[in-house]
Amino acid sequence: MANKRVIPLTDTLIKSSKAKEKDYTLADGNGLQLLVKMTGSKVWEVRYTVKGKTTKTTIGNYPSVSLAEARKKRDTYKEKAKEGISLTKERKEAKQAHTDAIDGQLHIVMKNYLAKIKDSVTKSTYDHTKRRFERDILPHFSTFKPSSLCTFEDVITSKSMKDIKHPELLKAVLVVEERGAIDTAHRLLTECNNLWLYALQHGYVENNIIANIDKKHALKKIQKKHFASTTDPTEIKRFMEFAKGFTRSYIARYALQILPYLFLRASNIRLLEWTEIDFEKKLLTIKAEKMKKPENGDFIFPLHQTVIDILNEVKPFTKDSKYVFPSPQDRRNPISNNTLSKALRENGFKNIITPHGFRATFSSIAYGSTHIHGLSEKAIEACLHHAERNEVAGSYNYKANYLPQMTILMEWWGNYLDGLKHE
Repeated sequence: MANKRVIPLTDTLIKSSKAKEKDYTLADGNGLQLLVKMTGSKVWEVRYTVKGKTTKTTIGNYPSVSLAEARKKRDTYKEKAKEGISLTKERKEAKQAHTDAIDGQLHIVMKNYLAKIKDSVTKSTYDHTKRRFERDILPHFSTFKPSSLCTFEDVITSKSMKDIKHPELLKAVLVVEERGAIDTAHRLLTECNNLWLYALQHGYVENNIIANIDKKHALKKIQKKHFASTTDPTEIKRFMEFAKGFTRSYIARYALQILPYLFLRASNIRLLEWTEIDFEKKLLTIKAEKMKKPENGDFIFPLHQTVIDILNEVKPFTKDSKYVFPSPQDRRNPISNNTLSKALRENGFKNIITPHGFRATFSSIAYGSTHIHGLSEKAIEACLHHAERNEVAGSYNYKANYLPQMTILMEWWGNYLDGLKHE
């Protein structure tokens, strides 16, 4: 039986074709046909065979693509098919390559990485990482909106991560080192390493370029800083008298008074919240994610009566804020990073004691007084929220194991400090 002869389409026939209850096609011949849809739209389709596999693809709508243009496109597809090339596949690959190029831009991968780690690190760690990326890395590889602040929101486009070479990334890190921020440069390189490992796992890069950078030879050695601290009873007494009489800020006055008794890291003092204090049980409970070492679990800390008394004094003034020590300018925020340090520097305690230094003060005196309080090293370390020495795995179970010892130790420590006031 002879093949049915296909009569080529005409513009008149196409224009007169109407929508029906079902989609139907009008053949033009040699693999070109017009799909008339139930909605009335008309779509050009081309059928062609590459290496024995028949493919159908769309090449545009009529009349945007005219009959003559559709035939030219059909002929192009057919000619390429004879060479074993599928234009449909090429088009998909080109589209995917374009998508990959956009998604693989440095600023986009950074944002995805930050979103991933946000719930697994402390807010402070997240904020610092984000800020370092914005301040120290993005400006070297991005185009920003005019007169912008160089934040993620201001990026127009950035270099694809797969096109960034390790010497140019190291160059950006060395800019940080050159301004004297050696510790920050080391941290930044570590954060970049984590970023590239993330990008490698998600297919944005083919290798981790940070592996080609040897910190030991590329960056200056970090000079370990020690926070000023003292174990001199005279200096500790002088500080407590100063804190009691501090008049520049009543909020700072109470924060300074509480420092020796709590010896928390400065950020934990600043961010102390009323919901974390149980006045009845005399306990402070800080969630793990707010601590420097969240892997050590929530920090449960017994409160000496003097601490309770100080908190009761400040409560009438700050109970309307979630923070025990809110900013005088905006009670929705805590006091600034520099408030307590500045108070010490400007009032005769520079190079003698710092807010963080009270941790070393407590540790040194507690270790040197085990013959008096009779408590274990583990109890002392638990009060500092440190992992047990030489312990490979596991975190503290404060309530079950150490809380009773910590309570006795904090009673001894609070009494020791109270005693200094009256000497």
